[in-house]
Amino acid sequence: PGATNLSESQALSALLKAQAASGRLVGAICAAPAIVLVPLGILDGKVATAYPKFCDKLPDQSQIDSRVVICGNVVT
Repeated sequence: PGATNLSESQALSALLKAQAASGRLVGAICAAPAIVLVPLGILDGKVATAYPKFCDKLPDQSQIDSRVVICGNVVT
């Protein structure tokens, strides 16, 4: 998926880490929460949702049936 290409981008990874570290908003949809945010540690200690096929990769799956999840500065 396109999220795989995004996860391989060092520029995007650096930007997302900086955004998360400074408390600014980070958003991801479809497969990106699982494929992009999880490996960066951005979802550690947070709840999120993703495209159903990728929800098993989320660290906390308590909100996977929700269409939108806002947890702190992360929107999925």
